[in-house]
Amino acid sequence: QAFALSKRIDVLYNNAGLMTAFHENYCEHNWDEWALTFKVNVFALYTLCSAFLPGMIDRGFGRVVNLTSGIKDQPELAPYGASKWAVNKITDDLAIKLIDTGVRINMLDPGWLRTDLGGSNAEHPVEAVLPGALAPALIDDNGPNGDLFSAINHKL
Repeated sequence: QAFALSKRIDVLYNNAGLMTAFHENYCEHNWDEWALTFKVNVFALYTLCSAFLPGMIDRGFGRVVNLTSGIKDQPELAPYGASKWAVNKITDDLAIKLIDTGVRINMLDPGWLRTDLGGSNAEHPVEAVLPGALAPALIDDNGPNGDLFSAINHKL
């Protein structure tokens, strides 16, 4: 259910994410895993976008950064991968509505990071996302919209 909030924000950074267990047998993901993953990764993101975008549009300024993932070829993590595809689709579709508004919505792939979600074997320390993670929040009003940014490969 969409709702609007009267709180003014200029930047919405949708960074919450959840990944359920890795299933060696990739056909064993259960409905609870799918539901939890989509509640956190997709439904919460959409709820926040629908709550804050109207105010941003009214003011003629706003930045929305939706975290996605470059995960691919990992059916063992199917709910997570599918949820990030949904994030991309939501971002693409909302970007169309924001073309002439001064509001920009983009995706950010932080890369594989050593976090609770990424694990200790991940390629990059958390600090590697800077300064690239700031790039989609610091764009001009006529800047990228619906684009994918890479935190690891982007330089300000």
